[in-house]
Amino acid sequence: MSAIGRVTASALAATNENTFGLANFNLDFSLVKVEAPIEYQGLRSALSRHRVENAEQGPQHRTARRLGALFEQILPPIKTLAEAYGRRSSQIAETEKQKSPTASSSGPFAQHIGLDGTSIYAAATSGSSAIAVHLLACLLARTWSGPEATAIWVELVAERKRDINENTDASQIQGLAARVAAQQEISRADLASWDASARAWLLSADETQKFRLTQLRLIIKDSGLLVSSFGNTHDSVIDVWTTAMKTLQDLVLGRPQRISKGALLIGLSCWHIFPDLNVVDPLTHVKFNDELVAKGGVVTLGLQSASPDNDPGVQWSLSLSHLRYYGNPVIVTSHTSALGSRISMENLHMMLMLELN
Repeated sequence: MSAIGRVTASALAATNENTFGLANFNLDFSLVKVEAPIEYQGLRSALSRHRVENAEQGPQHRTARRLGALFEQILPPIKTLAEAYGRRSSQIAETEKQKSPTASSSGPFAQHIGLDGTSIYAAATSGSSAIAVHLLACLLARTWSGPEATAIWVELVAERKRDINENTDASQIQGLAARVAAQQEISRADLASWDASARAWLLSADETQKFRLTQLRLIIKDSGLLVSSFGNTHDSVIDVWTTAMKTLQDLVLGRPQRISKGALLIGLSCWHIFPDLNVVDPLTHVKFNDELVAKGGVVTLGLQSASPDNDPGVQWSLSLSHLRYYGNPVIVTSHTSALGSRISMENLHMMLMLELN
């Protein structure tokens, strides 16, 4: 019996030691920094010192680390997409840098001028899963208002933590890591700031990619595609996010794709990577000639609604439980064609000239 007692005491001591180590790891978890991929170095050089510090060791970095770890186990591999996105982000940043005033001429506002790529670089210094989470931030910022997107983030985080706590095995290494991620605090204010940085980035990126984006929006405007058929918010958003990333990863690798839902189109519009499009009805071939997409990476879609009563554009409806602090869930619907997609006469003339040529 004394031998059994010693074994039991030893096991309890080991368990306590592991628990103590886990607690210490939990404290330092969000401070871990990885070397940003080389594709993102052009972006870094265009950011102000204040934004680089925020991305590498400030609140945005902590949020990126925590969100990346929380969703890591449900993400598809996106190595090639992440590299392509880094190159495009650096191209956009270099273009914006040339247009921005110098820090020496901006006085006390020097650290706040120029483009806001903080969330991108925070993700780049937090690992590939955090880059994927930044892509989700852009997707939500493109489709929903600030309060709506923040409410979606709150619900996603709560549901993901609940799923980890209920369905992971803490005795396994992967399960243990997931439990640690679920213990991290991510406040509503953190999520609102994460969303705001993505919105600021889209403003700059849209301007530098205006011509291609206008072409894409003309296609989206008449697509009449539903984004997702999932009923609850968590499953719908995860489906749209992962589907768009997997599809664009294949396109970047030169694998042709045929789509029947609008998830990819939203992804293309906010991630600023543009594969050629084959539109079946009416028959149209839109050539973007994007150097980030390998030869053969072509999207085929038919411009016809499932129902003649469908609104134009890409439609997405969700029930937001966290839009209000009290009360029942709120049903919201977004039509992507209506989100910042007004086409000026100048751009329309450019499109017509392109078609004539």
